[in-house]
Amino acid sequence: MKVLQVLHKRLRYRSIGVVALLAAALACTARAQELSGEIDGRVADASRAVVPNTNVVIRNEDQKLVARTVETSSQGQFTVPLLRLAHYSVSVTSQGFRPATIFVDVHTGGNATANVTLTPDAP
Repeated sequence: MKVLQVLHKRLRYRSIGVVALLAAALACTARAQELSGEIDGRVADASRAVVPNTNVVIRNEDQKLVARTVETSSQGQFTVPLLRLAHYSVSVTSQGFRPATIFVDVHTGGNATANVTLTPDAP
């Protein structure tokens, strides 16, 4: 009987340990999400028509390095999640248009909006 009591106690402590470990892991994940944000945007021309399949380069200006390169959707939209909190440049290039760059700040848990209007290349 004593052996069963000891085994029961050990099992209970292990269960408590597993629950504590899971709670710590969830807390770390939540903390990581708090320390990041995202940049959402739309690329259009001067007439407000969307410019699909456009190259978008997101550069962390604080660290002087490219954070991500993405392409706009067929609706001219893009989303870049899980970015560190920082000051970013959003540079857009598309054939037939002049390159354009705007600057945004990513804050905790927030979405920075980077809507870019492209100007046609001179003929």
